[in-house]
Amino acid sequence: MTHSDAVPSAQIVAFPSARHRRIVSFIATEMRKKPSAEDAEEYLIDHLEIEWSRLAGLGVADDAIELHCRAFAKAAWQIVFKDVQAWGVA
Repeated sequence: MTHSDAVPSAQIVAFPSARHRRIVSFIATEMRKKPSAEDAEEYLIDHLEIEWSRLAGLGVADDAIELHCRAFAKAAWQIVFKDVQAWGVA
């Protein structure tokens, strides 16, 4: 394979930072609306399953997707719990 035949990195396409921040913020906002942490977690998991499928479809490796999903989940939970005592959790 020559350089001109190389496939562009899917990560460049898959992780646009501005879009990522908006989606994380949206998901966290929706999580806060849930009646419990368990319901919020289920909402997040549903989103991450969709994200995993999307990235896998772009050819992103499973280990890279796992790192992305972990970072996404961490960022979402940080927003959910920021300055708020939600569901009795400090």
